Amino acid sequence: MKQVPADIWFMAHSVSPHGGGMERMNAALLNGLSEGFRTHVIAGEGLTELRDAYEQIPVALVAKPAFARIVGFYFRSPSKTKLMKSGGLLHTCGAINRGGADIATVHLCQAAAQVVRGENRLWRYGNAKIARIVGRFVERRNFTPSRTGLLVAVSDSVADQLHAHYPDMDVRVIPNGVDELKFPFAERSGISPLRVLMVTGDFALKGVGGAIRALTMVSDETVTLTVVGKGDVTPYLHLVESLGLRDRVFFTGALDDVGPMYVESDVVLCNSTYESFGLFLVEAALTGCAVLSTDVGVARRLIGNEEGGALFDGSASQLARWLTSWSNDREHVRTLGKQASQRAREFSLTRMIASYEDLYRELLTGHR
Repeated sequence: MKQVPADIWFMAHSVSPHGGGMERMNAALLNGLSEGFRTHVIAGEGLTELRDAYEQIPVALVAKPAFARIVGFYFRSPSKTKLMKSGGLLHTCGAINRGGADIATVHLCQAAAQVVRGENRLWRYGNAKIARIVGRFVERRNFTPSRTGLLVAVSDSVADQLHAHYPDMDVRVIPNGVDELKFPFAERSGISPLRVLMVTGDFALKGVGGAIRALTMVSDETVTLTVVGKGDVTPYLHLVESLGLRDRVFFTGALDDVGPMYVESDVVLCNSTYESFGLFLVEAALTGCAVLSTDVGVARRLIGNEEGGALFDGSASQLARWLTSWSNDREHVRTLGKQASQRAREFSLTRMIASYEDLYRELLTGHR
């Protein structure tokens, strides 16, 4: 007799495979679950891009401002009580609803995350500040044992933050996963000028301004910086012009496929004050980029004891020293990239999906 699939009610703002890191992980999980699970997906975006969802429940969602997006989803999404009449598990990912959940995957701990002004215009900074306040309020309301069964952190650093701010909650860690076949290793020549890459949708939070300023302190004037991602580029273009770096700093905007940019780069740079995981670091490392990062997300696990790159303190001066050193020893950078690629393989997509399936089975057994 064929076993009836278990119902998983999955709730997120977006499940688009073409979105940011969190959205792509949502899509990868939903498209990768085995036939033993039947998914009912509640989301504001990306539903039509899913392959195998048993049921799709759209939620009207505004794109901007960010705080309205949080509030809108909170009130418009169906409650756990309304959804769960037929049983199963409710799994939220990066979204908070009114009634709580059995599992809440946390990519961003609102209570710990910072808002950075940087070169952002005042209105953009204000929007981010309000969104963080709203996010912290709804997070505190839901992250209690009476509302949410357990929290799943996407990295050890997020788990530490959740333990610190929500000590009564059960916290597990399931790292995000990357499909290794999409980001194969590629040997670098070591002959061309050192090429540094940043991938971000928030230029201020990820320290793009500091990275640009660091280039002026690098003794090798052939070192280049490329920034991939959508953002308010205008103030950064002004900064580039004022520092005379027009021929060394490039902005591509958002790209559907970042893979070729990884392969064309030697170093992936993260100058962020907060990073829950750092999916782009893993993807770039898989292709052979050396990792140069502040101590956020999974950077430390990719770098190890400087086998796969280096950690720095976020200052432009220290960043410049590392870039100067690496530009003078390209063979060392190639070696770092090879080691980073090996270390990145622990974050496999297959392992992530299997971990969630094991968790679903564990909790479903407890519900019977």
